[in-house]
Amino acid sequence: MTSERRKKHGLSRSPTYNSWMGMKARCLKRACQAYKNYGGRGITVCDRWMSFENFLADMGECPPGMSIERLRNEDGYEPGNCEWATDKEQANNKRSNRVFELDGEQKTISQIAELKGLDYWFLRARLVVLRWPLERAINEPSRQRRC
Repeated sequence: MTSERRKKHGLSRSPTYNSWMGMKARCLKRACQAYKNYGGRGITVCDRWMSFENFLADMGECPPGMSIERLRNEDGYEPGNCEWATDKEQANNKRSNRVFELDGEQKTISQIAELKGLDYWFLRARLVVLRWPLERAINEPSRQRRC
């Protein structure tokens, strides 16, 4: 490999490059610890993004504090299905989240708690542990304990 080819983009130590390498490893390398949750369940990297230059052209550089996120968990890494997201945004897109319909939209417990000004663990207990309907869980006042 010529030095000219190696210096194509100059970003080999950047967060963007690391994100690209991690994405490929999760989907393509069976030895990768995360492979079972990505490549092992059919998540792929599109042919275009096998080239870092194409990935960079489509996604732009990774903003500080963000990482790559797939918008539709069942689909692969490809233009139109990926964006840069914060850890909080990523957490709301996990397959393991409990999702409820609120005002005609699908929301996680965390998103509902934030929208309604409720504590996440309090709301989660009502919905998951006590199995309350959503309307009751968000509208019924809490009973305060007295000493």
